[in-house]
Amino acid sequence: MQWRMASSMFLAVLLVLIHFPKAEAGNLEKEMQRALVRSRALVTELVKKEAALTASDRARIHAHADEMTSMRLILDERFRKRSGRTPAMGQRAVERHEVMVERFQEFWDEGSIT
Repeated sequence: MQWRMASSMFLAVLLVLIHFPKAEAGNLEKEMQRALVRSRALVTELVKKEAALTASDRARIHAHADEMTSMRLILDERFRKRSGRTPAMGQRAVERHEVMVERFQEFWDEGSIT
């Protein structure tokens, strides 16, 4: 079930990002932040509803999760590419990059359902 949800999230995020070229550019981090805010609002709305989740509610949750998962994959790729360039910038750049990647991973793991 969780795997199916993750794969459907990936597909949805991928489709969303195809239509958002700005998100792929320098605004990906901001778009991720906005997606988190929208997801939090959705969850808050559904919790306040205090009723069983409908198929529509589940679809909305999956769409948000897919969007964020796609952004996560793009960020991971950026991190990987930057890791290859940071050694040329010196040890301090390498250390800062590693700390940033670790913090992001912790943040993601904290909020992850999987």
